Amino acid sequence: MSDSANRRRVLVTASAMAGFLAFLFTVLAGVGVGVVIAERDRAVHIDRLFAATELTFRAALDPRYQTKAEEINRVATRLAVLDVVKGGAVIDTSGHLLQTFGEPATTAFETIRRTPETVYATGDPARVEFYLAPETTATPFHILTRMDTASIGAMEALAVERAVLIAVVAGLAAGLAAFLVVETRIAAPLRKILKVLALVMKDPALADTGDRLPSGATEVGRLGSELERFRGFLAEVWRKKVLVAESLLEQSPFAIVQMVADGTPTFANAPATALFDRDLVRSQNAAPLVVRDMESNVRSVLREHVDRFGADCRLVEIITSEGARYAACGGLMVGKQTRTPTYVAMFADATPIQRSRLAAESDVREQKRLYRQSERRVLEVKLSLEACLALMGGAPEGGSQNLEVLAFAEEWFAAGQTAGLVAAYNIGKESPLVSGAPDDLKAVVRLALLVAYARLGTAPAMMTLDMKGINFETASLTVKGQRAALEAGEDDPILADWHLAVAALRAAVRRVGGQLGDVTASDEGTQVRIILRGAAERLQTGMKAAAASR
Repeated sequence: MSDSANRRRVLVTASAMAGFLAFLFTVLAGVGVGVVIAERDRAVHIDRLFAATELTFRAALDPRYQTKAEEINRVATRLAVLDVVKGGAVIDTSGHLLQTFGEPATTAFETIRRTPETVYATGDPARVEFYLAPETTATPFHILTRMDTASIGAMEALAVERAVLIAVVAGLAAGLAAFLVVETRIAAPLRKILKVLALVMKDPALADTGDRLPSGATEVGRLGSELERFRGFLAEVWRKKVLVAESLLEQSPFAIVQMVADGTPTFANAPATALFDRDLVRSQNAAPLVVRDMESNVRSVLREHVDRFGADCRLVEIITSEGARYAACGGLMVGKQTRTPTYVAMFADATPIQRSRLAAESDVREQKRLYRQSERRVLEVKLSLEACLALMGGAPEGGSQNLEVLAFAEEWFAAGQTAGLVAAYNIGKESPLVSGAPDDLKAVVRLALLVAYARLGTAPAMMTLDMKGINFETASLTVKGQRAALEAGEDDPILADWHLAVAALRAAVRRVGGQLGDVTASDEGTQVRIILRGAAERLQTGMKAAAASR
């Protein structure tokens, strides 16, 4: 059912309801008035009947025998026979029942004394009892007379029936009149007003076209007059301002999106549709407008982005079916103090520039990686050549000496960290003296580090070198390499041959009189352990050689 049909049905229902309420109120008012009048007429008729009964008794009683109960009873009995009264009783001043005539009275003397009235109701709705006091009859007796009120009840019922009939007829007339008045004076003008308003809401530019709204001195007429003025004003403003602004927004080279307070888009021009790769107004329920701020890396819906950054121009990322797009985004909120604020966001497409920038940054990172890789390869080749020379090395020059070899390790770590071989390293604090030729000891230290490095297969995250004095004659050299956690695509293998490095290390250790312990590799990393001669062993060996020569 259309909106116009709904509005027409509502107004017709309102007119019918007004007629029904007018009918109902008129009937209730008429019946109520009839009942009140009937009750009042009954009281008036009973008062008249009481006055007639009093005159009848005064006229029927002989003044000469007014002090005799038998005479009063005889007169009352004759009135009962004549059907003037239905019955009653004669009571003396002390309350004793003296005589009864016709139908016996049901009202007790105690009731008369407690609630003195002239009329008492009985159990029979067609009977009442009148109380004639001694002052009324000029006798020394209290007289109760039962009277028939059937005729009064019939008149009362007839009055009520007539009142109901009159009320129903008046109610029908009032309901019809109310329906016609509401329909012609209120409902019909309102339907016309609503029809024009529906046209205005559909196309405000046509607000001043069509029929004029009804006007007059009534409230609906004054409403029509004011709405007629509003129509003209709205049409003028719409043509001069709104249509011009809409044309500018439609023809703007920038993407513009207009949203209501809850973030629902109500307008998006062609560049906005192209930027988001979908019709934003029609697809608002399918997917929200989500953007990612490139500077803060915060992903949020567009309305929240405008609330957070306001008019600041920020580079945002927009995910579309064709991939990520980038735009400079700025926004503002119009009508902040109103109940229906409007959000407006403007985008300048920066996808080509941002993609070129990202490609350039990626190239720079790749070139840096290749440069670091080349530096590492050069150092690896240099270390491999040192291993080859150590493997072919002859007799040491300079003789055996007592030395601290940690300086050799610091030199290797410094060169390796510069070339990117080692991310971090640690050297133990203990530095015992070891015995051997300086070149051979240097080769042992450097080759031990090369073995621990090359055995990992990839650049280590951490390398440690630790020396401990086992006793006065020996010292241990331990090198550990910790394997780095690689992400996808980061595998950059080591080209140095660890077998060659182990062979050269074994030869160098043999030349300094040491012992190669073990070379192990696990998921955590590698470990190389060497036992070297200490300074005390060299001194003891020299003393033994001198004694043998003597």
